[in-house]
Amino acid sequence: MKVIFIRAENDYDALTFEENFKPTPDIWESFDSNGSVQTKEGEEIFGDALEFGDVDDKFIEFIKDKIVDYDASKHTNFFVVKE
Repeated sequence: MKVIFIRAENDYDALTFEENFKPTPDIWESFDSNGSVQTKEGEEIFGDALEFGDVDDKFIEFIKDKIVDYDASKHTNFFVVKE
């Protein structure tokens, strides 16, 4: 499983990422090489491209629904890269 983890450098970085990008292999590779990506407005968002073994989709749903704090997820969050 490939994941993009957006770490908060600025307020609302995770929301900005979600509004500007889809978690695709191309974006994942961009983070893998330099650790940031530019929005159309020129804003730089920092993240990490991470790879794990197989993880059940139900587990990801559980984490997102029960553990991740909504307010915190506006700044720092993770996105599963769909192949």
